[in-house]
Amino acid sequence: SIIGDLHGQYDDLAMLFDEPLLADYPSPYNQFIFNGDMVNRGSMSVETIITILFCNLLLPNAVHVLRGNHESKMCIHQFGFKAEILRKYDVEILNKFTD
Repeated sequence: SIIGDLHGQYDDLAMLFDEPLLADYPSPYNQFIFNGDMVNRGSMSVETIITILFCNLLLPNAVHVLRGNHESKMCIHQFGFKAEILRKYDVEILNKFTD
């Protein structure tokens, strides 16, 4: 499955994983490409990107992550991801994401 433009909509990501007819869970036989723009605009960008990155760590040959323009330093400051991280965590976590 090729997934793009989630924009922090964690419920949409969960729906993809929960619905076998849509995408189902990642596995060696069910590969995913996350084609960027995973954060900003939605209220659960942190949860969305952490879930995707965890899947990538767990299944590196089945889950592939491409960075979109919304993962750039400029966009995360402009479209809300920075504010979400600072509201939920702190500047140290923000720096880890921007690195």
